[in-house]
Amino acid sequence: MFVIRGLENYPNSRLSAFNLLRGGVLVYRSENYDNTWDGRGAGPGLYSYMLEVHEKGSMKAYRGKLVIIK
Repeated sequence: MFVIRGLENYPNSRLSAFNLLRGGVLVYRSENYDNTWDGRGAGPGLYSYMLEVHEKGSMKAYRGKLVIIK
């Protein structure tokens, strides 16, 4: 599971995951992420994610990398 601690404090957050080894192809998107993505739809590999949250009246984007091992 891809769990982001404290996410419950940011309703309506959007999570997108991209396959870095396939040219940044979008493999997952949730318009109201609730910490339940288990990598379904993505094979083992290196991915980047972007989490967009409403913070202080505007959208803020957080980016990072993750590795999926199955």
